[in-house]
Amino acid sequence: MPQHNLIRPCPHCLTERTAFTHISHNLIAGYLRIDTESITARAGDVFNTLWACNSCNRSVGIILKALEDISHQYIDESTINLFSEIESYPRVPDSVPAHVPDRIARFYLDAVKNQAMGIPHGCGKLCRHVLELAVKDRFQETKGTLYERILKLGQSGKLLPDMVEWAHEIRDIGNDATHGDAFTEEEAEDIRLLTEYMLVYLYTLPGILARRASTGAGSGQGGSGAS
Repeated sequence: MPQHNLIRPCPHCLTERTAFTHISHNLIAGYLRIDTESITARAGDVFNTLWACNSCNRSVGIILKALEDISHQYIDESTINLFSEIESYPRVPDSVPAHVPDRIARFYLDAVKNQAMGIPHGCGKLCRHVLELAVKDRFQETKGTLYERILKLGQSGKLLPDMVEWAHEIRDIGNDATHGDAFTEEEAEDIRLLTEYMLVYLYTLPGILARRASTGAGSGQGGSGAS
């Protein structure tokens, strides 16, 4: 029996392009029939299909609607155009905050992938590296080790006190991931979330303000009127 295979991103391990193998399908709406291997359908029939990622072996569901009458057809990249995709679940998350430079975004996405694939220490080390790259990018005039840069940015007021605390926490947890004997999933989630919000603070929020200023939407004085 030939295998049904689709190529798409995985919402679990976040592999950007991987094969999914068909597991099963059942008819949601249409003419009732039993067809366990291939799909036979009339135009308009709706199927719930289940697939397994060949990279992480976790499953996704895809709801498909037949666009024309189909007889004993296997679903793969060459025949998927016979269907319209109504919904897939879970959805592939948008993992990188807006306005983050591509080079830094790639390392952050690698950290997210490591966490998703159950490699917490990899996530921790990469998140620390993301922080270091972001600090060097946003505050190029500040020199020294990451510890020294964070201290100087706090003293100069370029980082708010809460952000200084977050940055030190990312640095400390990242060091634990690099040098510690054990590093847990909880620690990976902590450092990943702290890193995400640091990126939002350093890039996403300034990006929103810059966009609003460029369109004349932001007055910098509380919008269209004081209240």
